[in-house]
Amino acid sequence: MLTDEPVEAPNTLLHKLQDLAAISKVISGPGTSLLSLDINGRRHVTTDIGLGRVDRAVHVTTLVPGVNSQPSRNLGDKVEEARDLLDVAADLSAQAGEDVDATTHAAIVSMGYEAPQLDGRGLPEIVRGLQQTVTDDVARDAGPGYADFLNSLDVTRAEDPHLTVAGHSYGSLASSHALQHGTGVDDFVALGSPGTGVDDVAELKVPHGHVHNLEAKGDLVADSGWFGRDLSYLDGVRQLDTAGHDDLGLTEVRGHTSYYASGSTSQHNVAAVASGHHEMAIDDTRAPDLTDEVRDDLRKAKGWVDDRLDDLRGSATWCEEG
Repeated sequence: MLTDEPVEAPNTLLHKLQDLAAISKVISGPGTSLLSLDINGRRHVTTDIGLGRVDRAVHVTTLVPGVNSQPSRNLGDKVEEARDLLDVAADLSAQAGEDVDATTHAAIVSMGYEAPQLDGRGLPEIVRGLQQTVTDDVARDAGPGYADFLNSLDVTRAEDPHLTVAGHSYGSLASSHALQHGTGVDDFVALGSPGTGVDDVAELKVPHGHVHNLEAKGDLVADSGWFGRDLSYLDGVRQLDTAGHDDLGLTEVRGHTSYYASGSTSQHNVAAVASGHHEMAIDDTRAPDLTDEVRDDLRKAKGWVDDRLDDLRGSATWCEEG
């Protein structure tokens, strides 16, 4: 039977079936729930997975990953990171003298936007992935829908939770574009952020003093300030530590990908914010990683890359038409 409905390419269908299989596996585990599901993405399924009593928890933390996140690749890993984070948050709440039960903490792993992908096959897909990674188009497009999702976490409950958003890498940019719409979020944590697209922290519409930044040694993505001001230099942002603290049994994280490492200072700090115990977070008193001169060179390089992207856009169009 002939139809005017568009037919997806076999590779796209395969990606989405793999994503659905990964989602099914995750939600069959204990304490998880499916909060959203959209199969209409360009290449992947998007989803939000709840851990714990999202509908009743006092503290709800949403984790937003960045480039190359997709259900079939790393949803299971992200859910495990969230479970570990909840355990640490519960421990900190108990240390603070709270009565901790199943309604104290919950988390959401948010793959509710189709993140840029750098694993494309063929020149058009590779170029598209590069374009999406170095521009804010995907994050900007995701902002309104993600803002609606965050607002729904408040309006569907009799009492608002303490709501924290933790965005890693490009996920911090996507989170920023949601927060700028007004969301009722109480705390925002940026991890390894290449910038949030704002030069004034007030644009994030988060309570004063409740924007936090973690930047590990050797994280060149965070040092780049690719999308606006490097958060290490933005007034009104609390800088939290990622160095090791042997006296507390906390380990250091380095580079761009290990901010949720079990037993790390970074994980501890995210959990401290997520549990509402800012006083337990450890401030970063070290100097920024790169000098201002190097960061200026990076900004100049961004201008050069923007020029080259114009050339690549023309190449991608030519390939698709050919």
